[in-house]
Amino acid sequence: MEMKKSHLFAPILLFSTLPAQALDFQIAAGYGAQYGVLGAQLSAIDGDTKYYVSAGLLGRGIGFNTALSDDKKYAVGALVGRFDGIFSSDTDFSGLTLNYRPNGLAGKGWDFGVGVSYYEREEYSWFSENKSESGVTLLFNLGYAF
Repeated sequence: MEMKKSHLFAPILLFSTLPAQALDFQIAAGYGAQYGVLGAQLSAIDGDTKYYVSAGLLGRGIGFNTALSDDKKYAVGALVGRFDGIFSSDTDFSGLTLNYRPNGLAGKGWDFGVGVSYYEREEYSWFSENKSESGVTLLFNLGYAF
């Protein structure tokens, strides 16, 4: 799974297809794959679904969450992104998430999430052959929406 520079335009296409008059926008900060490891998330909320882009110190991604219940406290979603290694590796990932927000999907406050992700990691070396690794891992997220 190779993420190309053209994927940087995906958030623009995503947000441009949503009707602007029906959207609520939200900014959040947090830790985990949904926040670019340690970073921020910009969301557009359309009814029961939240679409987001994230960027952080070591990564970036796009995804969505859809409310499971009428009170919109529980949501399932999907995300794709990349963790950038400082000197030796890059990791592309895609996963499924389950989030709990005590104040609802569009409410301000805490966001707790878990998920499962498939990843592909490329490790680069100056002195030996490059290595590739792939597998499945758990995701954990903790954020706060403003």
